[in-house]
Amino acid sequence: MCKITYLAIVLLYIGSGTNGCFYDTFNGLRNTNTLRFSSALLPHLSERFVTNEAVEYVILQNNGIKSIADGAFSGLPRMKVLDLSNNNLLPKDFFAFGHHKNVEAIIFDDNFHENASSTDLEIKISHNYPKLKFLSLRNVGLKTISPELSIQFFGLSHLDLSRNNLNHKDVFTYLPKTVQSLCIENTGFSSINTTSAYSLPNIHNISLSHNNIGNVVLLSANGTCYSSVNQTVCLRLPNNIRTLHLSSCNVNRITLEEGLCLEELDLSSNTIPHLGEELVKLSLLRRLNIGSNPLLGICENCYSWLATLETLILDNINLAWIRDFLDNISSSSCKYLSMSVLILSYQSDSKIRFINVSSNVIEDMKDIQIYPSSHLTLLDVRGNPLTSLSRSSLNGVDENTKILFSSTCN
Repeated sequence: MCKITYLAIVLLYIGSGTNGCFYDTFNGLRNTNTLRFSSALLPHLSERFVTNEAVEYVILQNNGIKSIADGAFSGLPRMKVLDLSNNNLLPKDFFAFGHHKNVEAIIFDDNFHENASSTDLEIKISHNYPKLKFLSLRNVGLKTISPELSIQFFGLSHLDLSRNNLNHKDVFTYLPKTVQSLCIENTGFSSINTTSAYSLPNIHNISLSHNNIGNVVLLSANGTCYSSVNQTVCLRLPNNIRTLHLSSCNVNRITLEEGLCLEELDLSSNTIPHLGEELVKLSLLRRLNIGSNPLLGICENCYSWLATLETLILDNINLAWIRDFLDNISSSSCKYLSMSVLILSYQSDSKIRFINVSSNVIEDMKDIQIYPSSHLTLLDVRGNPLTSLSRSSLNGVDENTKILFSSTCN
């Protein structure tokens, strides 16, 4: 294959569709020194297949690449981001290009190869990557994690292993200790049948959503795991943990130790029947999603605790206690409230700025009883079968408040 010297001047914008959990990390990367070959059918990348000392971002998506020669990117010494997603590479060949001293982010998402053996699906790493911080391995057929990850990726801070068929013991045992943001969504964690404990000393953000994890015990770094429930995972987390996503994990109960500094917690789409005193321990929590749970009520002390949140999502739950709930948080600091209800009573002294009652069965705006407030700036009623709308039905809505309607309104 002939060598190519080429510089494409484009705008690179990697979004959530490419990097999943790393959206915030990659969103907005922009650089004019970008080399882009997409849908160009390059089955093999030869040694120094491209030479350009200015290129920093290399986008090689959807080219049917099956093999990469050692030194393929040696002609790109300033390469920082390498995107090889949507090709036909085997995990054992991901790092066949050899050493690269400046690469900071590599994306291998959605690589597929037919008739792969179990050894083909193991990542082989024989070189180190001193500046590599971000690695995305979504949907590449991984079944195990190599101990080499900790050895060769000694500076890795963000790791995405989602949509693979991984064993939870391998993941947590061989996870590089430097990882701060970990995403392992939809990875088939269904074999947890005994209490297991893992230490994640530097984790700040972790998403375990869409795994059959069962009950969860969240511990401080030196906490002791104990549980009377058979299917339980104990996670030892640093005190400065910020974000934890456990959506769709078959969680019925979550137990916490004092001292965790969580700011965001997603427990949506589980089987949690009651909000207990445990959550009150999260004194620094600012965003909570408990939507799509069979909630029957909350603890008495939870009302004052919920009032400290800035974002509260209660979509698709049985809020028989909705009036008491709203009365108790009427003076809260909450700025965003989302819920699925038929009648919403909104108090005038609330600081809520955005109310989302979209995709319900509200037929008349009178069902949304909003008392005058200068704080409410946006009311979302899209996806409701509204049949009546008049100025009188909007009493209490400030003239500066934006209301979002949709074509489903009648």
